[in-house]
Amino acid sequence: MTMKYLGEEKWNSTKDIISAVTVSVPIHYETSFQHLCKGWNQIYERRFTKQVKEKVLKKQTRFPDAMNYKHIMEAKNLWEFTERCTVPMHGFKNIDDYNKQVQASTYIKSLKTPTLLINADNDPLLTKECYPTELAKKSKFFHLEIPIGGGHVGFCEDIKAEHNWLEKRVVNYFLKGA
Repeated sequence: MTMKYLGEEKWNSTKDIISAVTVSVPIHYETSFQHLCKGWNQIYERRFTKQVKEKVLKKQTRFPDAMNYKHIMEAKNLWEFTERCTVPMHGFKNIDDYNKQVQASTYIKSLKTPTLLINADNDPLLTKECYPTELAKKSKFFHLEIPIGGGHVGFCEDIKAEHNWLEKRVVNYFLKGA
């Protein structure tokens, strides 16, 4: 959401936000959604799907005629849930339209605010498309760091340390501007 917001054309004032950091972001939904439904990632995907379905059920009690709840609850995974609920609810043409319009990768080239993306090299939820190294090399505003290890927002250090690596890196980025 942060990278999308900062990269949107309507965003033209960089004085309010002087820099941003994003962490463990599946910036390319087209591949990340499908990747989430495979192998060990299914553990995460099932949990995410269960959580969003529970939220929809809460809405059903308040807005009983707003959506086809039965169709939504029959979704087998997050991709189907998105297709059946999120896409029509927010007026997207289809899931491809949704992916293009909301994924951060669509907006990276338009960034005018220094933005750091930290995606660990072993993040199990990300695909190779979530590591846009060539874009980062060419961009004045988009910076990509691919730390060795860290998993999905892990970045653990000595348990006795006051701050972990990620906390230190974020503060350092904001203090030094890169």
